Parts: sequence; C-alpha cells; structure tokens
Amino acid sequence: MYYSQLTQRLVMLGMLLIICMSSRTLSAEHIPNYEWFLSTQPFISPYFTPEEMSSLSFSPDNSRLIAYFIREGQLVSVEKDNKGWNSNLITEERDVTGFTFNDLFPDIPGDELIINTRRNYYPSIWNYDQTKDSWLPIIQGKHAWSTPHCHIVGNFRKKGRPEMVVQTTDGIFHLLEFKDSQMNLVWKSPQQFRPVDIWRAADIDNDGRDELIVAFGDRGVAIYKEKNGALVQHWVNYPWGRVLDLVVHGKKVIFSTSQKKLGVIEVKSQHNIVMDLYSISSTQSYRWLYPLNADSIMGVTLGGRAFLIYPQGKIYEKPLLESNGPVQKLSRIDLNNFVVYKANGEYESWFLRNRTKLIINGLEYGLALKDKITCWDNKIYFRPDLLQSICDYSYQIQEGHLSLTLKSGEIINLSLYESQDILQVSEGEWSITANKLSSILNFKLRVISTENELLIEINTK
Repeated sequence: MYYSQLTQRLVMLGMLLIICMSSRTLSAEHIPNYEWFLSTQPFISPYFTPEEMSSLSFSPDNSRLIAYFIREGQLVSVEKDNKGWNSNLITEERDVTGFTFNDLFPDIPGDELIINTRRNYYPSIWNYDQTKDSWLPIIQGKHAWSTPHCHIVGNFRKKGRPEMVVQTTDGIFHLLEFKDSQMNLVWKSPQQFRPVDIWRAADIDNDGRDELIVAFGDRGVAIYKEKNGALVQHWVNYPWGRVLDLVVHGKKVIFSTSQKKLGVIEVKSQHNIVMDLYSISSTQSYRWLYPLNADSIMGVTLGGRAFLIYPQGKIYEKPLLESNGPVQKLSRIDLNNFVVYKANGEYESWFLRNRTKLIINGLEYGLALKDKITCWDNKIYFRPDLLQSICDYSYQIQEGHLSLTLKSGEIINLSLYESQDILQVSEGEWSITANKLSSILNFKLRVISTENELLIEINTK
C-alpha cells in the first residue's frame, strides 16, 4: 500500500521535473553549464574562511571531499564523508608558509604533499599513508641557507622523473632532484632574482622538457630553459601593468594584467616566441584565470564577475552567471569543478561542462535550465527555489514531511524518512536517486554524466 501511494506521488514529482526541464530551449552550443551537484553552504562555512580556502580535492578513492588550509602556521585538513565534516591537524609546528600537491614519485599512489616553512630548509615531502589514514613525512628538506619563498615541480631536464625548483627569500633559484629517497641540489643560481609572483612549469615548445614561465609582478614575464644543468633565461617581455594571474592553456601562455589587458604568449619555433596583448571588454581586470577545455578559459574579475574567454586569434568574452552575485574566492576541485564563495557570504558549487542534452521520447531539447538541475553520483539535484520561478508551485518541509502544492491546487505529501533512499530534501537542495526512481515509475529515466557532457533521457511511452 505504501509503495503504491509513494509511486503515485513520485510520478507526479517526476512529471513536474519533466515539465520544468522541457519548458525552454537554449541555442548557445559552446557555453559551459552552471550546475549544482553538492550542498556546500551548511558544511564548509563553519570550518574556514574564504581567505583560508586554499585547496579542495577528493580523496584517492573519491569517497571524501577534503579541504586544506593554513591556520596560525599549522596545516589543517577538513574532510567530508557521509557522516559530515571532520577536522584534522597535519603539522604540529606553527611555521608552515605554503604547500602544494604534486606527483613526485609516479610509482607511489597519489600525490605528495610539499610543505614550506619559515625555517632555512628546503620543503619537506609528505605522503598519505592509507593504513594509518594520515600524512607522514618521507623526505625532510636539507639546509637551504635561506627560507623558501615558493617552489614548483616539473620535468626540466628530461630525466623522466619530476624535479623541483625552489626560490628562497634571498632571491636565489635552486634546482633539486629526488633520488634514492633523497633531495639533492643540482644547481643554484649565481645571481638573485626578484621575488616570483606566479610561475608555471609546462612544455610549451614540444621539446620533451618543461619550461619555467615566471611572472615577476610588474617586472615582466620570462621563460627559462634548462641548459647544461642550469636554468637559463630564454625569453623575456614587459607587458603593461602588474601580472595578476598566469596560466598555461595547451601550448599557449595566457596572463592578465592590472591594466585590463590579456596577454597570449605562443612559441612559433625554437627561437620565435610571440606575445600579443588584448584589451578586455570587462570594466575590471581579471584576477583569476582557469583553463576549462581546448578552446576556452574562465576569468573572474577583481569585482567578482565571471566570464568565459575564447583566445582564438583575438579575445572573445561572454558573461557567465552574472546575475548570481559577485565572486569573492574560488577553489578548484578538478578540471571543471569549483567551490565558489560569494560576496554575500554564501557558498556555491559550480560544475562546468561543454554540452548538456535532454531527450524526451526521442526528441532532443536544448536545456535552458542548466543552472537549476544537474546530476552527480547517480542523483539528480535541483534547487526548488529556482524551479519555483518557472513551475509555479510552493512547498513546505515540516517534521520529516514534504508538502508540494501544485498550480492546480493539488497537494502532494511525502514522508522523507520512508522515501529517503529515493528522495532527499533540504531547504537548499533536493536530490532524486535516478536508478531507484526509474525502477518504480512508469517511465524510463537514463542519466549519463561525463567530464564533457550531461545526458538526461526520459521515455514515457
């Protein structure tokens, strides 16, 4: 009896979703989608501020979302599993100044954690021990004569294994290799350099070795190559203004400046490197740049507006989610997955894809409601407050029951406890488990979610 009533109610809810999803079309083919996949606001905000939101990633088995940040000189991780968020202290000492994740040892599962401190030692290397469920140091940094300012990992000498470049606070560059569980100095620059603001390691000239691309604030952008064991300046230019961000996009280097410019550096040949500067249409400079796919990047301005940028011979810019309020901080989880802190104090989750398809009874629809419905881990997620604006219904959650009032006046009541394996509801977000829903309803629902495409296929016949 219960499942008969539940089936009828979920059919109505499912049909409501179909009506919502097929009500409008969108002809823009290449604009990535804005989609919700995870309720982050109730969980993240009590643990760390936007300024502390340094790094977010999934655990090696993809079962936990983990945030890493520095608080009072200590490195802290906050992990989210099916029971909620838990805080863990990684370092006891209060002298951590920076950290990155890099795969220094390909034969060891997972990335290593590289930690800088205020001491006159090279960074220490840590590895995650799954048996102890904790990070443990595997290489302690040797004496470096000065405190590390920053570090970067790359394959600079074509040795088939990663190496590390460290700049210390006295301006010296140090090239280090890892061999027999030791960190060894290969080369130290005879001269001092200005403090590095941003640097990237990438093979942009297809010679099998990474180049070191460095932005020295308002003192130019330079490319360094390894030659006879030393890093030698290969190219330098001085764009107008301070470099705010710099990314490698394919074989191109793209950077933004404080003077509302976007620069594109491209290696035409071994001795021919070209830099083009473009004026942007936005009223403010881009503070952050994020490569998205083969032909576009996302840029966020100093004022918190997000744009899609297409550097194809010239710069094309399209506003992205402008009406949702200014962005204060982003943290990238993976290629197309961001946690976003808004200036109004709310957290959002952005998932960007190239294409979304909705197919109903064999007919394909452009999905105009990409910012209102998405799929993650076999669940369909949607925000009721956004769907209300076009579907004209109201809802109330009270004492474990959901009450839906449709435009026709019909009221649908569901026990959230009894149907929690199929439907989960909160004030901020609802989710439906796709395979369990389709198994009891009189229509077929198929959801395929990949890195570049979301397909929702519904057949009511």
